[in-house]
Order: sequence, then C-alpha cells, then structure tokens
Amino acid sequence: MAQQSRINMIQIRRKKDITDELTKQIKESNDNIVKVSGISKISSSALKELYGTDKTLTVMFDDYDLSIRGQDVFNANNEINTILDLSETSDGLLINLTDENKLPGTISIALKNESDKYRYFYLMSDNKEYQRLNALSNNVIKISSVGKYLLTEKNMNKFKINIVWVLGAAGVILLMSLIYIFTKKKYWFW
Repeated sequence: MAQQSRINMIQIRRKKDITDELTKQIKESNDNIVKVSGISKISSSALKELYGTDKTLTVMFDDYDLSIRGQDVFNANNEINTILDLSETSDGLLINLTDENKLPGTISIALKNESDKYRYFYLMSDNKEYQRLNALSNNVIKISSVGKYLLTEKNMNKFKINIVWVLGAAGVILLMSLIYIFTKKKYWFW
C-alpha cells in the first residue's frame, strides 16, 4: 500500500515537472511560436504564463496540431486536454470535445491527413441538429467551447421553410393585389 502511494507521488511529481518544464519553456522562449510534442494536458500554470502575450503554444501530434494564442486565453485557470477524440463516421470526421472542463479560450486545430476534402464545419447537438460554424480556412478550425463537432463535405442543414415568412409574403401579395384592383380597375365592379 505504501509502495503504491509512493509510485503515485512520483508520477504526480513527474507530471508537475513536465508542466513546470512547459511553463519554463514558454517563459524563456524569445520566439512568438512555442512548439512542443507529447504533451497530453496544458496546465493552468502554463496558460497563466501564456495569458495576454503575443506567443502561441502549438502542441504537435501525428494527425493534427493544437494551438492556442496568448491573446485568446480568457480564463487561465481552465486546463486543456490536448488529446482529441477523432473518429470517422458516415457523415465525415467527428471531433468529440466532451471534457467536463471548459476551454480557457479559443483553440485552433490544424488537421494534417486528408482534411482538404472537408468543406463544412458544424456543431452537433444531442438530438442531431447541426449548427453551421465558420468554414475551414487552410485546414484550420477554431473551437471555443466543448461539444461534438463535425467536419463533412455534405451540407447537413436542410432547407427549412418558415411558415411566418410564407404567410407574410402571401399577405403582402394579397394586399398589393387589392390595392391594384381598387385603384386601376375601379370599373370592374360597377
């Protein structure tokens, strides 16, 4: 039992050292872009060091690069889990960000593999409704909140007819027709 708690303490220290290493690297960097790889979580201490600066932290993976600018951080107390749940579906690429923590700001995800085929970017609700977000630009998407996101080549929003607009247009046409009849054709009914 004591051995297990000792191992847990060593793992916590190692994670803290990695976090402190990242914070130190951000602090000591003279470049505006700090690139790292193999970091699974960006801690609040690293985000506090990044907060309000012109620096950008980029965590590199095989399939994507995750970046956050110092000026986009608005709550440095939140941490970022950098390992994304990417899965192919019949509709496209599903990005699942259902971490219970809120994001500290806007993050950018640059996709590497076959991402040029996707044209549309949606936020999915639980009942499969899609809210279209800004289009992809140079295979980079920007996310500011947790949720399920879909990259696809299909237009998922169906054309919806709003009944209020249809009734309003019909009312305007009827009103214009009556005005025309009573002003131009006043002898029709005499």
